[in-house]
Amino acid sequence: MSCKKIAPRDVFNTANFLKCIARIVSWIEKGEISNIAFTPTEINEDWVDFNIDESSGDFIPNKPLFYKVSNGEPINLIRNLNARSAWPVYIVTDDWEEFDIFDIDGDPSAELLTYLGQGETSEHNLSQAIFDQAMLMKCIAKLSLLCVVDEKFDFLAFDEDYYSANNIQFEKDGQYITPTKNFFTLKGEPLYITRTTGTNEDWLMTVWDEANSTYIKVYDEAAELSSQFLSYIGEVESD
Repeated sequence: MSCKKIAPRDVFNTANFLKCIARIVSWIEKGEISNIAFTPTEINEDWVDFNIDESSGDFIPNKPLFYKVSNGEPINLIRNLNARSAWPVYIVTDDWEEFDIFDIDGDPSAELLTYLGQGETSEHNLSQAIFDQAMLMKCIAKLSLLCVVDEKFDFLAFDEDYYSANNIQFEKDGQYITPTKNFFTLKGEPLYITRTTGTNEDWLMTVWDEANSTYIKVYDEAAELSSQFLSYIGEVESD
């Protein structure tokens, strides 16, 4: 069974899991690992979902995303719910063997290379699209933290109840990706969040200022809330 998700904890968990998946997919695309295929053929709004296993507390995808090409064996990815390291996702085999995917530097571990062995790989160009989602999810997670835990704002809110039963999904619109559901509201009205695709800027998230027909960055270069965003929402952070 799956437990309900909790914001902001599981928004951060999802962001980190997506980042790990993007790194694995990039290894495939660069030929750094072999005998592995990535199952999704496109990164659409429902390409992956994450559940919390009620018995173990592990954070897991709702379906295998990778498999070994040589024998078709699904590769089961798991993330401990409260992991704090940068690259915590690991593999559990059908024989219940566990080993790390990443070494301390975020490169393929020796155990992973041994497990995979030699073989063909899938061909695609999807890692950047997954990275875009991971970074936008991280930006959303931080803003939800300020709303839910720190209670920084009077007018900005995050819909915790809706998030506990639903996933944050993204859709692409031209050069932007945006959530399919507005989890944030400003004075009761939806806050329209987006991110430009194809950039490696970690903390890039913008909101649409309809009155002035412009995008406003939520975070500055130090990953703090920008003065423009604070002005837009009509309040400053409380002490």
